[in-house]
Amino acid sequence: MQYALQFDETKPGDDLAALCAFLRNLTNWASAQTISQRLGLTERKIRDLASKSKGLIVSGPGSPGYKHVTRCTGEEVDRIALRLQAQAKIMSTRAGDIRAKFHKTDSL
Repeated sequence: MQYALQFDETKPGDDLAALCAFLRNLTNWASAQTISQRLGLTERKIRDLASKSKGLIVSGPGSPGYKHVTRCTGEEVDRIALRLQAQAKIMSTRAGDIRAKFHKTDSL
């Protein structure tokens, strides 16, 4: 099987700056589809930029899309942060389960 590799020729900072500027001009949440149509970014790229934004771009499990942190209410930030922390705990538990299962079956 051969994988099609896609290389992003733009600087990550350019895309992040464009996304932040776009979201700063909105008061409501923007869906990934809207951002993709306006900025030409893939949904995967948008998620990646949000995770690399050091908190500037707010999104998470159950959120209606993406929003600049300066446009969020305290309640929105708290809700998203709690969901992200809960998700991190679940993922950490899963990682531990995988390691434990591997070491258990490795000794058989």
